[in-house]
Amino acid sequence: MNTFIARVKSNEWLKTLTLITLVLLSSYVLGRLVMNPSMVRMLIFLVLFMIAVSFSLRKPVLVLYSLLLYLPFMGFIRRWLIPHTGWSGFDPLVVLAPSIVLLIASFWLYRTYVMRESIIDDTTLFKLIRYLLLIEVLQIFNPLQGSLIVGLGGVIFYIAPLAWMLMGRYYVNAIWLKRIFFTISVMGVFSILYSLKQVHFGFFSFEEAWIEISGYAALMVGQNSRGFSFFTSAAEYAQYALLAAIICWVYVLRGKSSLKIIAIALLPLFFYGLLMTGSRTPLIMFFLSIGAITIMNVGNIKKRVLTSICVIIAVIISYQLVIAIDAGDNALIARQVNGLTNPTDEEHSTLGLHWNYFLEGMKSGFTNPIGTGLGSTTLAGMKFSEGSNNSEVDISNMFTSNGLIGGILYLAIVFHILRLAFRHCRDNNLMMCIFGVLISTFGSWAIGGNYSTVTIIWLCVGYLDGYSAKNKLSDKKVMKI
Repeated sequence: MNTFIARVKSNEWLKTLTLITLVLLSSYVLGRLVMNPSMVRMLIFLVLFMIAVSFSLRKPVLVLYSLLLYLPFMGFIRRWLIPHTGWSGFDPLVVLAPSIVLLIASFWLYRTYVMRESIIDDTTLFKLIRYLLLIEVLQIFNPLQGSLIVGLGGVIFYIAPLAWMLMGRYYVNAIWLKRIFFTISVMGVFSILYSLKQVHFGFFSFEEAWIEISGYAALMVGQNSRGFSFFTSAAEYAQYALLAAIICWVYVLRGKSSLKIIAIALLPLFFYGLLMTGSRTPLIMFFLSIGAITIMNVGNIKKRVLTSICVIIAVIISYQLVIAIDAGDNALIARQVNGLTNPTDEEHSTLGLHWNYFLEGMKSGFTNPIGTGLGSTTLAGMKFSEGSNNSEVDISNMFTSNGLIGGILYLAIVFHILRLAFRHCRDNNLMMCIFGVLISTFGSWAIGGNYSTVTIIWLCVGYLDGYSAKNKLSDKKVMKI
């Protein structure tokens, strides 16, 4: 196989003929698609896909960064196209990012395992990831999920994130990660401003059309509507805003003076934006995460104990201030205040409901140890089967879809990731940001539908694992000397 490929590469006539054939074929296909308005989405997909593929071999990190810019706006683009192309349950724009990152990952696997062009700097975490990947590939064909289409749909939500982990490990360096975190911060600000526009001034016509078509019932809270900004859902927007807020807090603690001032000025906007999501989890994780980051930022153990006491007092005071807010006639704020004031009251809080979902998901891994299939806990199960078994927490989802062994493997992966994050969080600003990203999104690292945030999380995991591997190698060299 390698000899055949080498001969094709060395044959200039064959290369030229192949290129001409591909150009002509692509031109014909694009010409046919542009004549049909209903195929515009496919046309956009093909154009973006071909551009990405053309850059992926030489500049994979640039393609990855471009996808990180695309994913937050994917929902906006899909909605904006409704008046022109209508709406489709299957939109090729959804699979654009997963298909590209899986293609780049496949190329890396080919070069590593077939061509033997690189050596794997292995770690315990990377081994566990590969074992989980094997189980997930097998779960694609699990008949309990209804059909093969459901399993293939699960690839987008479970296997593609592992490909992002691979990309973060081998293609993203410190410079690019700084750019990514800066981009998240800036886009987080704009996303909150756009969401507040939706909440206070209403939606554009194409957004209203999408709400009606999709039947997005969870969007309404009393007489008020949640904002979803330019994301695919309100949940994805809330988590992205949370990540931006956490990165902002890291630079309050560890940034240069100019960055500190900007970050401090943005914190009220982030708090208000998270408050107006009408969702309590992002708000709670915001306070808990900035508390954990503040504690871990202190190196001395005695100072850390003192800081912990101060943080606990600050969290209690913040909690009291939040539940004392006068919601007036704003249903979004009222939902936050009532839920935080009465966390165990089923009338005002959904905590008990979510807890039961989690327990049922965990139980499923033991009652059905072979799993219900890769796509059974994703949107693919909802679209192409009788329904989704989503328990709204990634750990319990893993036990449900991947069975007992897959669930235990994922628990081990989560443990190793958090262990590395704690170990290296004080090394530099990037490591502290990664620590904040991981703890603030704990329980939703692999939740299907959060397209933009899941990619950020696993990109961070990949960079963290690669960083740890390099540090171990450096320590071994020092010990030998």
